[in-house]
Amino acid sequence: MRLAHSHGAEKIQAHILVMTKKTTLASIASQIERLDTRLAKNDGRFDKLEGLMEKGFAAAKDDIADLKQELKGDISRVQDQVNSIEAELKYGRYESRLGNLEEKVFGSPRR
Repeated sequence: MRLAHSHGAEKIQAHILVMTKKTTLASIASQIERLDTRLAKNDGRFDKLEGLMEKGFAAAKDDIADLKQELKGDISRVQDQVNSIEAELKYGRYESRLGNLEEKVFGSPRR
């Protein structure tokens, strides 16, 4: 029984080929529908994630601004301390120089 060469076998093969294409197109359409459903579900998740990320970045921005202000205050206080130390050193140098002059002039410091 050789069906491959008969006219009926060709019809069966053509029918199978058409059914395969229909099934394939139907399965692709079904897969696309499932994908659309998944994306719709995930879309809500991505919106939530995006919202959380925006809140997190806003909080980080606020924290950075707070730290910046705090650091400015710290830097200002350190600058005040440096200025005070410089003034003391300057005064100390004047005292030392004055002491050296007193020693030269009077033989010993007068203090």
